[in-house]
Amino acid sequence: MSRFICPLIVSSLLLVGLGASVRASEATQRKIRMEGPARAVHGFPIVLRIVASGPLEVPRASVYHHLADIHVNVSHIDGGTTYRFASSASMSMDMADKEGHIVADGRRFFNQRLDKNEEMAILVDVFSLDYGRGRFRDVPPGQYTISVTFPHAKRTSEAKALELVAPAPVDRAFLDEVVDSKILPRRREIVSWSQVLGESKTWRVPIDKGQQLPQPAKGQMQLHLLLYQIQKGEVRSRRLAEAYQVPKYLELEKQWVLLKLDRANKVAGAEQALQAFVKTHPEFRWRLRPVYPGSNLFQNIAD
Repeated sequence: MSRFICPLIVSSLLLVGLGASVRASEATQRKIRMEGPARAVHGFPIVLRIVASGPLEVPRASVYHHLADIHVNVSHIDGGTTYRFASSASMSMDMADKEGHIVADGRRFFNQRLDKNEEMAILVDVFSLDYGRGRFRDVPPGQYTISVTFPHAKRTSEAKALELVAPAPVDRAFLDEVVDSKILPRRREIVSWSQVLGESKTWRVPIDKGQQLPQPAKGQMQLHLLLYQIQKGEVRSRRLAEAYQVPKYLELEKQWVLLKLDRANKVAGAEQALQAFVKTHPEFRWRLRPVYPGSNLFQNIAD
């Protein structure tokens, strides 16, 4: 009978010469492209959109869960402290026999292999990783760079600038109202946004106040408010869903949700429109499979 062990794996890669280093860096950046907010309020979702190109092993990540085999690296812009956040899926869990010999890589439960020229788009909420091994709440406001690493593939994206700001009183008031009815009256120090979406029936989110938030908090909340409303059954049509103004880098994600809404509502031509979208944006194709996180939620409408 197999069991799980967590071995410590230490490896290094020596690149000889500056030219080799530059070529390796360029190749890495082509493998993983990351987009995210340039300015974000502490406590609200910080969603990163990542498009990976094969050949590569890519985590099956979504905003509905926090078990992505991924690291998020946050470095102070002045070269100071670097923080790394990872979920429990990045703890190098391998399957072993009774004698302790590795017989299979346990990460296959979280990753998907891409062939050459294949692409795959995933979403990661940095704050949701706080319920794994990280503590993003400990990162003070300031100017940072942020990047993501696929630890199993030893690939890292290009770093992007991120200004992290403290919540204003109106932001804090909104966060204080986002609670899980199962744990009332106790409130958590931070909100697990993946749990809000994955367990929407037990969470209370003040939708109207979310729409009245100032920027950038409002922009950070729009995709989550839309998905939360869909899952609660309060938004079931394209007309209602279109009112949620997501940040520009998440526009394709919103279009995906609208197309899934159309298909769920059996709108004429919806299936053909979805297939045409996937043909134009092949990084979404993997989401048509029923095995990725969130694919079976609310009539197969998911991110």
